[in-house]
Amino acid sequence: MLKKIVAILLMTLLLFNWFGYKLALNFMQKQADLRMETRIDGNEYEESQLVELRVPLQLPYQNTWTEFERCYGEIEIDGQLYTYVKRKVEENFLVLKCLPNHNKQVIKATDNILFQAFNGLDLQNNGKQSSPLAKILKNILVDYDDHNNSWQLKLAGQQDHDWLDNDNQLTSSAYLPVGEQPPETIRPSDIVG
Repeated sequence: MLKKIVAILLMTLLLFNWFGYKLALNFMQKQADLRMETRIDGNEYEESQLVELRVPLQLPYQNTWTEFERCYGEIEIDGQLYTYVKRKVEENFLVLKCLPNHNKQVIKATDNILFQAFNGLDLQNNGKQSSPLAKILKNILVDYDDHNNSWQLKLAGQQDHDWLDNDNQLTSSAYLPVGEQPPETIRPSDIVG
């Protein structure tokens, strides 16, 4: 009974390592997005918190907007996530006002840390010696390609005519020997039903 419980717990841990943490973090990101959108729609932010982005527009017959309008979406700049709040077109520029999305940034950082931990990556090492287990796993997981090349160097004056053997190995190896005589053709009249 104890073995079954331990096996179930280990299988649950394995499945969580494979899929569960990703599903949990995706759910948390969706909830953070929903809370941020609710906060923006309810105007629960200060204008001083907004970051302004100006994107040049090269469109003919461009109209200038007098007021901002609500827009949805997000952008990542230098590793920082921003959620769009409002936008307007002004003097051939698209002006976007964004809020930094700190909650989603923390969830994304957690996702990166968990991915590194579950996959045995140590990107925070900064020149320190890696553990012996990491070295062993690295050696095991490296692609190994065992080429057995038999190079022979000959002088320029020597000629090699080994490929002109009388037993004709090149063509004889292309055909497989047949183990027995093929069956005789069977006519439908020979079959007794």
